[in-house]
Amino acid sequence: MRWEPAIGTLVKFLDFERPLNDWEKEGISHLEGSYPAVDALASLGPRALPAVLNVMESGSTSELSRHNAMVVWMLVYRDDLPKGVAMLAKEVEKASTDAAKQRLREAVNDAEKYCTPDDKAKCKAASEPRKETAQ
Repeated sequence: MRWEPAIGTLVKFLDFERPLNDWEKEGISHLEGSYPAVDALASLGPRALPAVLNVMESGSTSELSRHNAMVVWMLVYRDDLPKGVAMLAKEVEKASTDAAKQRLREAVNDAEKYCTPDDKAKCKAASEPRKETAQ
């Protein structure tokens, strides 16, 4: 799960949902998520961010893949969710096409939903890159 050369392959499987095991079919929950590539990419931490950013920007990936890429992004920033939103919002301005900017803006809006109630205001403020102070 921490083998960096696997990143390129893992992002291709962001929309792969593993089948339920027998326990899960009986209603006993599983500790890992339904999308193994999400867990694997999140375990790689910041090294996975450029690849998941490319997925979020791309018009050739499925909506589910783009959503799961955003989930990976927020899992990488799980210790500072407002920073995750802010860093993703900064990427909107860097996008090379209007379509990519739109897809990233949608990802930022979805990312805000992953913020805890205590972080909601900070995440909302972080989603507006022009309001941020220079770091």
